Amino acid sequence: MDKFNLDLNDALVLKRAEMWLEVGRPMFALQEFKGLNTSSRTHPWAVQILAAISATSYRLSAAEVQVQGRVINLATIPPMAPSTAATSIPISR
Repeated sequence: MDKFNLDLNDALVLKRAEMWLEVGRPMFALQEFKGLNTSSRTHPWAVQILAAISATSYRLSAAEVQVQGRVINLATIPPMAPSTAATSIPISR
């Protein structure tokens, strides 16, 4: 992958997007990607990053989260009744 045939600003945008992906923040990566010049969006590095953003976003949209190493399917958690929202949480002092 040739990262050197890009404008410096576009390379920095892609690097920031890549770093957001590394820390698990695909929406921030997408925001960075949107700042890329349209002429650079077909560069192989940009295509690879966009594919990674899409794959990560797809995994997140599957309604699963990972908590302390365990994958939890959010669809299996029953919704809270409206009356039990914030008013029934005990406050300890």
